[in-house]
Amino acid sequence: MVDPPSSAQVKQALQQLARGTYRSSEQRDQLLAIVAAAEGVPAGNIVWMLFRPDRGLREAASKLLQRHDPKGVAEALVAESSRQPQKAIWAAATTFLPGAPPGVAARLTELLDATNPKVSGAVTTLILEAPPVASLAPALWRILQGDDPELRAKVLERLEALPPGERDLPRWRELLGDPDPRVQTAAVRVLAANAPERFTGLLVEKLPAADARTREVLTAALAKLAREQGMEVADLVLPLLASSEATVRNAVASILKAVPDRTGVIRRFVEHSRNLVGWVRDRALNALLTLGPDFGPVVLELLRDPDPSIRATALAMLDSMEDFRQIEAVIPLLQDPDWWVRVSAANTLAQIGDRRAVGPLVKALEDEETRWAAVEALGRLGDPRALPALAKLLGSSSTAVRMEALLALRHFDHPNLMAAFRRVAENDPDRTVRTRALECIEELSAQRGQPVEDMEKLRSKALHYDHLQGEPSVHALLIAARERSASDLHLTPGRSPMLRRAMSLMPLGPEPISDESITAMIREILNEGQWNQLQERQQLDFCYHVPSGGRFRGNVFVDRCGLNAVFRVIPETPPTLDQLGIPDQLHAVVHEHQGLILVAGPAGSGKSTTLTALVNLFNEERNVHIITLEDPVEFVHPSKRSLINQREVGRDTGSFARALRAALREDPDVIVIGDLRDNETISLALTAAETGHVVFGTLSSTGAIKAVDRIITSFPAKEQPQIRMGLADSLTMVVAQKLLKRRDGTGLVACFEILMGIPAVGNLIREGKTLQLRSAIQTGRTHGMMTFDDSLKSLLAKDLISKDTARRAALSKKEFKEPETQESNEEPNQ
Repeated sequence: MVDPPSSAQVKQALQQLARGTYRSSEQRDQLLAIVAAAEGVPAGNIVWMLFRPDRGLREAASKLLQRHDPKGVAEALVAESSRQPQKAIWAAATTFLPGAPPGVAARLTELLDATNPKVSGAVTTLILEAPPVASLAPALWRILQGDDPELRAKVLERLEALPPGERDLPRWRELLGDPDPRVQTAAVRVLAANAPERFTGLLVEKLPAADARTREVLTAALAKLAREQGMEVADLVLPLLASSEATVRNAVASILKAVPDRTGVIRRFVEHSRNLVGWVRDRALNALLTLGPDFGPVVLELLRDPDPSIRATALAMLDSMEDFRQIEAVIPLLQDPDWWVRVSAANTLAQIGDRRAVGPLVKALEDEETRWAAVEALGRLGDPRALPALAKLLGSSSTAVRMEALLALRHFDHPNLMAAFRRVAENDPDRTVRTRALECIEELSAQRGQPVEDMEKLRSKALHYDHLQGEPSVHALLIAARERSASDLHLTPGRSPMLRRAMSLMPLGPEPISDESITAMIREILNEGQWNQLQERQQLDFCYHVPSGGRFRGNVFVDRCGLNAVFRVIPETPPTLDQLGIPDQLHAVVHEHQGLILVAGPAGSGKSTTLTALVNLFNEERNVHIITLEDPVEFVHPSKRSLINQREVGRDTGSFARALRAALREDPDVIVIGDLRDNETISLALTAAETGHVVFGTLSSTGAIKAVDRIITSFPAKEQPQIRMGLADSLTMVVAQKLLKRRDGTGLVACFEILMGIPAVGNLIREGKTLQLRSAIQTGRTHGMMTFDDSLKSLLAKDLISKDTARRAALSKKEFKEPETQESNEEPNQ
């Protein structure tokens, strides 16, 4: 038996090892053998070897420390590491800690709570330099409880590399609520990779906001679950097909491909998409079409579903499925018991473009509820076989049907069309229809390159008015107002009728009218319900249609002299943005698919006219469903490319809010609100804009910024933060306007202020810094923003207004020269 080395021999060996005075690895190993053979060598006399560059020395020290007390080793390790550089600490941690006795890691975890920050800091450094091993997991979880984001990121990297134990999964679940997005993301990846079946709902919830790496992990995990659980997973992910992010929709499609029951997936999608806005449904469908050829037959089968909303949705989907346009399956739906399915079938047949649909569509003209859709579809098909049936409709008793027939006939090229249009222009009893026929004549003439020589004579005849016996007496006054290009007619007891032209009032005749005469005129044109409402409320808003004179918006009220009336002349054809002089940037709204667009201005500033032009723009350029909510309905929009439903508050619905709430269930793409007059309507409008609809609304305000403030401040203080958030997220544009007198005195011209809902503007609204919006408009010209003064300069450059008018209307009057001495001094309407 060999005697153990003496303490002197051990001390000398340790000194040589520490100084590195050995000449070879063999001599080093001999010295280490002396230390290993000794008993009672303190851990502190060995731990320092772990920090040396010599790998052999580090490995030998790791073996020597195995027989020491783990607690003492851990404490010696921490003490030594506090004196060592980073590289040496890395060497010690990577060599020793992966194989260290369990008690070492446990003691290191305890030392993380040391009151001495140098000790806890040294422990943290050691653990973060070590490779990820299960024994260090408790220490890593302890460090993760800190608030240093960089340390937490390093810990996450190591914890994510470790297979989680049963006790770790609840911890990862809790981290889904961590305020640090990086922590949440790591937790999602760990749960998706290790226990997706336990956290399926949470993982689906995290899919939209996940980064590319995490989304890939989630998609793979959810696809695996979809293969095993089928429709349970499909039901969870289907709503995400409505996402605005293509990567999210594609991920969902990949998950759904793994579901064994493809037919079930498609059927479930059709059921789900009933509640989607049309363009959102089409976008989701494009992602889902990657499922392959199983799709078409299932959709066609659903055309026979007992639920009419399923049938209508399936029809809408056929429009986007170029490979599965089966006319034989669609034609029978023209006889469907549900009117909306019949209308959808007509639209789908027009979209398919198959001439075999002509006969069934002609037969559908007999159905009053479907007639207008069948007329439009026949027009889009343009088949000559439909001409006799469409021409016959020009004699219909319904003004709307005659209008639709005219619009449909514009799509045909037949030698007798011009004569048919002339007959309508000369003989139709309704002035609006005659006006539309004149437009058709001008359009056909331009297409053929054959000017109509007597066009002015024809126009004069079509628009001429003769007061007929038995016709309400106010008709003559209303027609006179239109023929003299007046914007308003005023009837006041004891005064002659007055016309407003170019901001000025002028008498229509010398004779004053009495209160009794006005009362008789008004009673003659109101129905019983309107008259009773006038008697009860002493005022009434309504729209009135003169067959030979067009539409007028009326307001009747009582004052000290008796009954008064004001009639606004509604244009016979919708104005275009160019005709109104609206800036070019507003044309871009036709490409919007969601968001709130506000038209603001004082009373009489042309808000309704601008709104009409914007609706007409969508009607002419987009295949969408437009619902207007008005009080009252002013301009009647015939359906062109869009389907338009116009509802009048008081006649068709009780209130704007009630109509808006119902509109959200009527599959609209565009919602037009005539007046954002109360908090409930504003709140619902914001909701509609946030959920995938284009929402237009008017607001009485003198500027774009004041319109924003008015929306926010109309709510109680405790609700304003939420309204600011909703408005910031949904606002697309605010257009404020006011009317100015034209320089040549021929009428009025609009001046505009435009606030675009770019992210910077959204942030100012969200943070309650609306006072800074003025600067945002001034610096946002590259984004299409415009101040009133910018608009005034543009009008001056075009010589449309005088310098005096510009100066009076300007916000910054210093930017405009002094008024010319010969200019008009009349104040503009602000």
